[in-house]
Amino acid sequence: HGILKLLISCSCVSALQHTSGSSRREFALRSISGAAAYSHVLGAGALDAESVRVMASSALPGLGPPDVYYPEEFQGRWTVERELYDVSTPAEARGAALEGLVAVAREELASRPNLRYVARYIRRGEHVVADRAFNAESFAAARRGEAERSFATPSASWDPSNPNILTVTDGPRIIEYKVTRRATEAPAATVFGWSEYARVADAGSQGVVSDVPIIQARRVEVRYRWQRQSDAGPTPAREGDAPPRPALIEGLERVSWFDPLVTGFSDLKGAAPVLVTKA
Repeated sequence: HGILKLLISCSCVSALQHTSGSSRREFALRSISGAAAYSHVLGAGALDAESVRVMASSALPGLGPPDVYYPEEFQGRWTVERELYDVSTPAEARGAALEGLVAVAREELASRPNLRYVARYIRRGEHVVADRAFNAESFAAARRGEAERSFATPSASWDPSNPNILTVTDGPRIIEYKVTRRATEAPAATVFGWSEYARVADAGSQGVVSDVPIIQARRVEVRYRWQRQSDAGPTPAREGDAPPRPALIEGLERVSWFDPLVTGFSDLKGAAPVLVTKA
């Protein structure tokens, strides 16, 4: 077992516990901004209609790689401890939906800033990616307040071959996240970061599932850093060919919510967010 601590610039803090054989190690994380690179390899022969659809939907032409590719050290299952530490409102929230986002963030900061849940990073081809469905379900369950405990277990729909769309069903809410812009850093020896801008379609946050979802815009920025093995001391090797985990990974994450009626979905430079959370 190892522990991953996540301090996110989004008004929460988290920690993760990893299981790898009988070894036990600690992993601290803080999130703030990020990104990665990618390549497509096409085999010889004709492509069927489904292959063409997957290729077209998974890539973001001119707007970034098809997914966030994490360093090898991230691969595996983790228990996350997250602490929300700051909530701010740079711009006025107009409308019930945005006002509701602000109210929920403030309530979480005041009454339940610390969350504990499980997250995992999986191998897809030559890369390590976040299991977005698993992580979304786990985070949604941990985030629930007392009034939501009776709801069915959260469920998420996500296809690694089309990673830009994630749908989460949580009680009366059905939320679709569609990434429209992404940037990543090529992993360095001790740092890594990524950033995503997404359209969020929310049906049900007002108490009933609506035929016309509420549309919002969200940007997530994350940045990690960790110690070299030589600096952190000896760490047991992991199973297989994966490199040993660093003794400590720190991360900062900032989540910004925008009014799409003001910004659209192009993540305009200088646009003021309605809500910013840090963890």
